[in-house]
Amino acid sequence: FEVNSNKSFSKANIFASVYMRHANNMIAHVSFPWTEEEAIKYGFEWQWEDDDTTGLRTANTFLNVGTSFNYGVELIFDYQLTKWWKFNGSTNLYQSNQSGDENFGLDPVNAFLWNARFNTYLTLPKQWTVQFSGRYNAPRKNLQGKSFASYWFDLAVKKDVMNRKGTINIRISDIFATAGHRYETVLD
Repeated sequence: FEVNSNKSFSKANIFASVYMRHANNMIAHVSFPWTEEEAIKYGFEWQWEDDDTTGLRTANTFLNVGTSFNYGVELIFDYQLTKWWKFNGSTNLYQSNQSGDENFGLDPVNAFLWNARFNTYLTLPKQWTVQFSGRYNAPRKNLQGKSFASYWFDLAVKKDVMNRKGTINIRISDIFATAGHRYETVLD
């Protein structure tokens, strides 16, 4: 279920959406100790990759293990600052209620979550365009622990060539090397 509204101005556009989403058989990241018993429980063929069976190993996978009910609001703002400079940004604020399969030791989670992103475009002389973008994901609880905040920034430069019949693009992803994702998993 979703209801949205769009309002346009001479140099700006604002889009707002309110939504509710329910999912059965939600796909979730699941970690478990890699033992013969746990592998069989999760439906995997048991095997060691080498002869070292003394250390603790953890398996990570994605399984359909629960349901989710999310409701929230998404806001998108688009603004033409000048003839050659455009900016847009968005944020998603929502309540997430998840319940996992108790057979897998997944406890219910109820959490407020949010993320934001932006893009800015500069149209320069001689068919050059520069784009700078970024994204932030706030810390979040999940069925087996939590994810820490993550953020990154990308930079792209584009040049139209051959009377706009071709384009040369250069993109640098994660220009500040901050995009790593950190998780904390609690296993019973």
